[in-house]
Amino acid sequence: MRERAAEGAWRIGREHVARDETARHEPSHVELPTIDRGKSRRLGEVTIDGRERAEALGSAVKTDDVDAQADTFRGRVEKSMRNAALASRAFHSFLRVGFHTSLYRGAKTADRDDVDEVGMLSDAEREFLADRRVAHLATADRRGVPHVVPVCFVLADGTIYIAIDEKPKRRPAAPLKRLRNISENPEVAVVVDHYDDDWSRLGWVMLRGRATILTDGAEHDTAQTLLRARYPQLAAMRIVELPVIAIHIERTTSWGNLSPVG
Repeated sequence: MRERAAEGAWRIGREHVARDETARHEPSHVELPTIDRGKSRRLGEVTIDGRERAEALGSAVKTDDVDAQADTFRGRVEKSMRNAALASRAFHSFLRVGFHTSLYRGAKTADRDDVDEVGMLSDAEREFLADRRVAHLATADRRGVPHVVPVCFVLADGTIYIAIDEKPKRRPAAPLKRLRNISENPEVAVVVDHYDDDWSRLGWVMLRGRATILTDGAEHDTAQTLLRARYPQLAAMRIVELPVIAIHIERTTSWGNLSPVG
C-alpha cells in the first residue's frame, strides 16, 4: 500500500515539473516598453522565451526605477544644499547687522517717534552728527573708482553741506577730485563715526544721497554762513567764491552707540 502511494505521488510530481518546464520555455509574444535615453527608441514586438522576457522587463523596470530614484535624490540634495547656503548667508547677515536702516524719499515717517520730519533723521542720529566734527565723503567717478576724503560738514533741513576751503593744494589750478567725481556721478555717501578703545562706545552714521555743487546763490551763501559758525577756522579764509557740496539725504544707516561722548 505504501509503495503504491509513493509511486502515485512520484508520477504526479513529474507531471507538474514537466508542465512547469514546458511553460517556462514556451515562446510568447510581449510588447517591450519604450525606454527614453535622450532619444525616443521603440524596441518593437519580439519573440522571446519566458525567462528572457522576465529578465528584459525586470531590467527595464529596474533601470527606470533607479534612474527616477536617482533624479529624485539628486534634486533633493541640490535643494537641500541651496537651502543650506541661503540659511548660512542669512545667519551671517544677521550676525553682522547691528544697525537699523531708515529709508525715505519724501514720505513721512510717523511710525517712528524719534524721527525729525524736517531732516528725516532720528534724534539720536541728529545729536551724534552735531557732536562730530569730521566726516568722510565717498565719491566715485563714471567708472565707479572710489575716492574718500575727510571733510568739514554741517547738517541743515535734511541736507548735508560740505565746505571747500582754500587749503593749499598740490595742483591749485585743477578741480578737486571729489568735485570732478560728483560732476560725473552724483551718488555719494558720507560716514560720520566715533572710535573708542572701549568698543561698547563705537558708533557711526552713514548718509547717502545725490550731491550737487553750489557755486553761488542763496543756498550757497546760507551754507557757508552755517559752516563758518561751526568751524571758526573758516572765518579767516576767503571761501565766498569757492563752491559748496550739497547732499540731499535719501537714506540713513546707523550702528552702535550713538550717545553723546562725555
